[in-house]
Amino acid sequence: MIPVIFPKISVTDWDLLAFIGSMIAAVISYMGIRAPILSQRKDQLMTRYSSIIKELTLYSKRTRKVIFMTEFYNSLKENEVTKERLQEQAGLIKEYIENVSDLFAKIVNDVDLLTFEDIELRLRALYGFNNHYEAIDTYIQNYAPDSVFALDIKDYLKQAKKLELYLDDYRQRLLIKYNEVKNKSVFRLTDPFKNNI
Repeated sequence: MIPVIFPKISVTDWDLLAFIGSMIAAVISYMGIRAPILSQRKDQLMTRYSSIIKELTLYSKRTRKVIFMTEFYNSLKENEVTKERLQEQAGLIKEYIENVSDLFAKIVNDVDLLTFEDIELRLRALYGFNNHYEAIDTYIQNYAPDSVFALDIKDYLKQAKKLELYLDDYRQRLLIKYNEVKNKSVFRLTDPFKNNI
């Protein structure tokens, strides 16, 4: 068979044949060692992504309403913004901050550094609302539609909505990455997962 494939090589030239054989064995060994390592990396990435996606999906059932409620409150006319409505909005923001803080505590070890910084920065901006909430009774008693408190509530609702949209977008991006990793083959000479880590 060798004379047919390599007509220039003499069958008696064992050094060259040994070299070719060792090169083939090296490639097979390399792939044999590399495949399980890449398979393990693939499993780890899929587990990491699916863990975050599940948490984001579960929490979105509690936090998603901030998007719709922000739209509702923004559609109210000035005379429709009563003390009770303002208190509802404050309660919604407080509940949202608590839920997202719980979510963030659960996914903090799985998210990448840039996403961690984005969420941390947005959440820290929302934490300022806690000072308002502690003095809500005073604000409600002295309520006026154009008061600083009413404007602050609107601003915090906008920030909460932006954070919720960011988390939803992050979940969608992770789902795409999850599917990419799931469909990649581990039998490649280049690292198929280097852009997913």
